Amino acid sequence: MNGQRPAWEPKEGNPGGSELVAWVEHLRDLLASFPTDQEAATALRTDKGKVSTYVNGLEVPTLEFVKRLLREARPNGNQVTEEVRTVTRALHVEAVKAFSPNRAKKYQDAYMYEDLSQEVGVLKEERRLLRRELDAVRQRAAEKAQWLRAQHSQEKARLAEEVELAQDQVRALEQRLADAEQRIDQAREETAVARRELVEFRSAAGMELVVARRQVRELQDQAAARERVHRLQQRELSEAAQEKITALEEELAHTRQELAVAEERADEILGRLVESRAEIERIRTAEDHRTAAEQAVAEALDVVDDAYARQQADAPRLDEGTEPPKSLVTVTATIATTAEAGRPPGRTAPAGPGVPAGAGRLRSPKSPAADSDKHLSFADVLQIGACVLALAAIVLGIIQAVDAHAETVADLHAPVCPSGVTATAQQNCVGRETGQVVQKMRSLGENMDRLNVKRPSGATEIQQVEFDIYRAVREGSTVDLTVWKGDIVAVSAAGKTTRIRPLPHLSLLWIALLIGLGTVAIPCALKGSATPWKTAAWVALGCCFETYISVGFVVESPYWWLQLIGVLFCLIGAAVTFIIVITFED
Repeated sequence: MNGQRPAWEPKEGNPGGSELVAWVEHLRDLLASFPTDQEAATALRTDKGKVSTYVNGLEVPTLEFVKRLLREARPNGNQVTEEVRTVTRALHVEAVKAFSPNRAKKYQDAYMYEDLSQEVGVLKEERRLLRRELDAVRQRAAEKAQWLRAQHSQEKARLAEEVELAQDQVRALEQRLADAEQRIDQAREETAVARRELVEFRSAAGMELVVARRQVRELQDQAAARERVHRLQQRELSEAAQEKITALEEELAHTRQELAVAEERADEILGRLVESRAEIERIRTAEDHRTAAEQAVAEALDVVDDAYARQQADAPRLDEGTEPPKSLVTVTATIATTAEAGRPPGRTAPAGPGVPAGAGRLRSPKSPAADSDKHLSFADVLQIGACVLALAAIVLGIIQAVDAHAETVADLHAPVCPSGVTATAQQNCVGRETGQVVQKMRSLGENMDRLNVKRPSGATEIQQVEFDIYRAVREGSTVDLTVWKGDIVAVSAAGKTTRIRPLPHLSLLWIALLIGLGTVAIPCALKGSATPWKTAAWVALGCCFETYISVGFVVESPYWWLQLIGVLFCLIGAAVTFIIVITFED
């Protein structure tokens, strides 16, 4: 504008502070690119008085005025740079805050929306260029394929012509051979006639005989010449036959190669069969562990059954109002579910204190040591039986935890599926697939990054991934998938890998109950009637929760040192449980 404006200072009562001063000075610098205030007002579609109001700090311009100013202003004869645009927006928002924080928030959101719109436009343009490049590549591929088809057709036609020409040559040679044979037959007939004439005219005259012999020699020469021609023709035919033999040998070699490939395929199937047998053996070993645990439970119940029988036979019968010892009732209630789950078919729970009378009895050979220990009290026998049951529950829980860990990390030790084999539920191998990102989903409240991935089969699955992978991929890009038993267990992209192996929470809960309740039942059985039952109940709840976390850590982790930390944490929890139950009282 004409002349330089004096430095602006806010008047008394003006609500703006340093932010408004910075904004007005920046606004004046931008308006200085217009020759006059009137030209500035015309270019910005407003009146001169409004412009004067803005530059004097009486009002803060609207969002539309700032947008037109950034488009029309030409500082130093050039368009507004991105840096100046960013500074202008920031100063404008800060100045508006002095008058109306809500309107400042609205303007800031509008500026952010404009920036995002520009980024979307740039991305759309990049997408359009990529599609155009893809169409060009497809066009070149189609032209190349058409050219190859044309070359193939020409080569096929040429080979057909050569085959037809060879067949014509063979037919011509066969015709020539037939003619030669016919001429040989004629020569033989002529020779016979000559010999007959020779015999008939031998006595006629010696000269005629000489002539006849000469004629015979000539005829023999002709026959020899024809024989040589015949042999030459036969040699040519033999070369053609040799070429056919060579072609047949090549076909035989190709057949042998296919046979070798088939044998390799048979070896591969045999290897998979061996792996399947190994898996069956592993399952049988796990079943043996479970059978051993069930046998331990059964033997413990037999000890309790024998003790109860001796008590009924040797001691006075309990009154109707007398309750059985609390230690037996507690341990039996704790282990009842475990005993029923682990009991072999055909065996029933023993009837006695804490067990329903109609449940039946376990029968097994009685131990001689049990008959000899007459000095043990009934309460001691019940405590020993309860401890055995609790240990059996803990052993069963540990066996199931080992099986759960083996199932969770089985894909890390499995071989890669061979080419052409899909990693279904029946295959003990890891498959590799390439998926396509259909949609990116992010929940700010839950801090979860998820991808909707389309598999080669056409099915789509939503998988939770790490932020590095979420940031590296875009919709439409490809990711590497690791498949085990038909499920996606890992997603890889940009050199990062996220394992997707959900924990078996129901199995972990069952294992935690077995180990946790078994751990609490042992000190309760040892303490007997002096057990602090309220404290034991709360300790049992805490022990199960701590065991659930420790077992989940051990089952999920593929590293031995992390598993060791989980086991140590579980042992510390068991030690604390023992101390609390043995030491504290209700």
